[in-house]
Amino acid sequence: MTMRSGKMVKAPHDLVKSPEKKGSLKLDGMSVIEFCFYTQGRKGTFFLQDHLLLIVKSGVYTVRFGDQKYRMRSNEMMFIHKSTGVEYEKTGEPDSDYILDYMMFF
Repeated sequence: MTMRSGKMVKAPHDLVKSPEKKGSLKLDGMSVIEFCFYTQGRKGTFFLQDHLLLIVKSGVYTVRFGDQKYRMRSNEMMFIHKSTGVEYEKTGEPDSDYILDYMMFF
């Protein structure tokens, strides 16, 4: 797996600039960002400047870092350490109109 650092955004700081966000919250220096997408597939990369707790409420969110790949589905969560480059793929389930709803806590 090769990560392209030229298109990698820094999370959480650059994520709040995303035009696709549903909403975001920053409190006492802690960024809490919530996204909701209707998607049939979106891929990208980001570099974590802070620790991340990713909670998938519905849909499928796949992350890759190092030689590890994890696929999170509805009602699952994952903690990822800071200073990690992450490749991701976001997809929804066909039977739920490809909705992906998740929350990221930094």
